[in-house]
Amino acid sequence: MKFCSSTRYLVLAAALLWCGVASATSYNAVTDFSLTTNVASNTWSYWGSPSTSVVNYFSNVTLLPVLFNGGCGFGTSCWDESTGTQNLILQNVTGSDGFFPNSDARNGQLTFYTRTGIVDVRFLAPTAGTYNVAGFFEGSANASETSAEAIAVNGNGTSLVYSMSAAVPFGTTNSFSFSAALAAGGTIDFLVAGDSTTPDLNSLATGFDATITSGSTVPEPSTLSLLLLAGTPLAASLRKRMQR
Repeated sequence: MKFCSSTRYLVLAAALLWCGVASATSYNAVTDFSLTTNVASNTWSYWGSPSTSVVNYFSNVTLLPVLFNGGCGFGTSCWDESTGTQNLILQNVTGSDGFFPNSDARNGQLTFYTRTGIVDVRFLAPTAGTYNVAGFFEGSANASETSAEAIAVNGNGTSLVYSMSAAVPFGTTNSFSFSAALAAGGTIDFLVAGDSTTPDLNSLATGFDATITSGSTVPEPSTLSLLLLAGTPLAASLRKRMQR
């Protein structure tokens, strides 16, 4: 019976610990890519602007209205600003890299094509809290390109949490990691602006992925208190067994 009692306490402690860890929620820009709607109220939405100025971006940004679901080259999907090939954000989950003139669309990534301005992937916080963000931008152009990569919180284009503007060689990865305290409806914008390109407009390609985690990844104080209550009888039971 004593063994059964100890086992019961162990099961209770493990269950409480799992509840504390499981409260975290994760969002991923690639796997959560929308194939149905692109509206401002979505957790992820896709925007564009003809301007290449990040500071002025938020005054003239509009949603990308055109979805090519499985029809954006080699079975990929994208949101585009027009029925022609303009500024777009492309998802590649086909299982292999795709190839355009002068650029690649890497498998397991989103790819920004910023031919005439800025493309933006926006995350909308569903609830208030601290959001931990990690990901990368990757040069996906085979030809020379110059682009600006930026991350803005709550539409603040003058105080960016990440900013890089330079030639990005093919395969070069620029990683980012930060935390942001957001109210419900707060935003994180991942922007890429095209500064120079080849005449065919296919060289401004930038790969991207980001994972955003909210909530507690460790037991909360209330959970720790319950763990202590569960652990006290267990410790006492184990101590008695060792003294025999």
